Amino acid sequence: MVRIFQALNGSFNSVVADYPESRLSTVNHTSPLQLYKSSLSATFSRQSADFIVKHHLTTVLLQYLTKAECPDEGFWTTLAGSPWTYPMPGSFNAAQFHQKLQSIFGTTAYARGERSFGLYQPEKYYISRFQVWFHHHVPCYGKHVKQSCVFGVRDVPGLLSRPELMVHKFYMDFQPAAYFCMYEAVRRRTHDPNWSFDAKEYGNLPGPRMQRGEDWEKIDVVSPSGLDFY
Repeated sequence: MVRIFQALNGSFNSVVADYPESRLSTVNHTSPLQLYKSSLSATFSRQSADFIVKHHLTTVLLQYLTKAECPDEGFWTTLAGSPWTYPMPGSFNAAQFHQKLQSIFGTTAYARGERSFGLYQPEKYYISRFQVWFHHHVPCYGKHVKQSCVFGVRDVPGLLSRPELMVHKFYMDFQPAAYFCMYEAVRRRTHDPNWSFDAKEYGNLPGPRMQRGEDWEKIDVVSPSGLDFY
C-alpha cells in the first residue's frame, strides 16, 4: 500500500461526475465552489488533508451541503476540482477531466462494455473504492441492499484480483466468512510482502501524471463506463 501511495505522487483520487441539481431542492443560496458528484471514498495526501482542515471554504461548503441530499457525495471532488479558487495540493481541473470522461460515451469499447484489469493493474481512473451496483454487468454472488452488492463468500476470489484500494461492502450478519477471508488474505500480504511488486500502473493514472506536469492533452482518462465510475 505504501508503494501505491508513493506512486500516486500526492494526487487526489476521487470520482468526477455531474452533480444532480435535484439534490439541492432545499438549498437557497449559491455553492462557494463548482459542484461535482463524487463517492464517499477518496484517496489523498497528508498535505491535501492539512489544507482541507485549515481552509475556510471547507467549512463554507460543508455547511452548504448539509441541507442537500447525500451531502457526502458532493464534497471531495468539489473541493479538489477548482484549483484557481481552492488551491489544495493535488487539486485538478475537474471540468477538463469531466470533458474527457464524456468523450468515452459512444466509443466501441464503451458500447461493448469492455473491461481489462488485473491485480495492481487498474482498469479506470478511480481506484479508491470498488463497488458493484445492481445494474452493472458484474456478478454479485451475495445480495443487493439499496441496489448495492453486499459481497458473499463466492465473491472473494474475484475481489482478491481487484486493483482498487478498498471494497464496499460486507455485512457481519450476512456470510461473515467473506469479510474474514478478505481480512486474512490482506494480513498475509502484509506479513509476506511481494518485493517484486511494481506500482508503476498506479503512477500512470491521470492524477500522478498531472502532478508530474505532463501535457493534459496527452493524458488518457480511462473509465469503461464513462461517468458511471464504479
